[in-house]
Amino acid sequence: AAAAAAAGSAAPGAAVGCGARRGRSTSAGVAAASRGGLRGGRSGAEGWTDCWATGSGGSLRLVTDATWSSFDADAYLRPRRGGGTSYVKALEDTDARREPVGWRDDDAFAPGEGWAAAVPVLPARKAAGLHAAMARPVMVTPASQLLVPSITRLNATWFLADFGRELQGGLVLSSGGGIPPGSRVRVVSGESVQRMAAHSATGAGRGGSPSATGGDSSSGVVGDTWGFDFEWTLRAGAQTIEQHQYMEFRYVNVVFADSLAARAGWALRAWRVEYPW
Repeated sequence: AAAAAAAGSAAPGAAVGCGARRGRSTSAGVAAASRGGLRGGRSGAEGWTDCWATGSGGSLRLVTDATWSSFDADAYLRPRRGGGTSYVKALEDTDARREPVGWRDDDAFAPGEGWAAAVPVLPARKAAGLHAAMARPVMVTPASQLLVPSITRLNATWFLADFGRELQGGLVLSSGGGIPPGSRVRVVSGESVQRMAAHSATGAGRGGSPSATGGDSSSGVVGDTWGFDFEWTLRAGAQTIEQHQYMEFRYVNVVFADSLAARAGWALRAWRVEYPW
């Protein structure tokens, strides 16, 4: 989760790494930097996180300590263990209504209810022999530079997004505020597109199809999902929902629970990590 947060803000071509240390690590914690300092860490209130980003400008190490404010991001990311394959993963059924609005990018944000001072188990600078976890250098493309090039509307609520190539990373959904609060959107990513005729026509439920009559179209329902099938709930106003668990995919089904939400303005992007070769 912390690596994904770093990936979202790092410059293209930067090498990013993070490692939790000496504490209870929540399954979907968060870290964010601003001019006012860091506000939360992946290790929650009982540990600290060591993150670094190396690029043309050198490296930067960020260590949580008592000056941090921490918030258990599980409260709104609502992670659950994903099944269906041997690959162990956390699926984030994010409820944006529970997220502290403005903690990521508002310099005037003031931590309130649910926030507490981080309590490091060991003072980072006094821990002998304690070093940041090693990580192979990877290239990072932030979501701001990777807008999905193709979105096809399949019916009133179903969309098929095609990023044009396989990638490893996560998704970012943004809305200008026209979507009714409490609207639900199902997100399914995969490496192929299956024929709609092979799927039952049960609407937006798990395993449903965008076609009421099947058909012979080769585009429509995403396949080879490896279990990446989750649901996000939106709040009122402009917002961005960012996925922290990375996955392999090219295609994405975006399925709104109602047509009113589907007609509102929204955009889909992705952050990507890859080796330079």
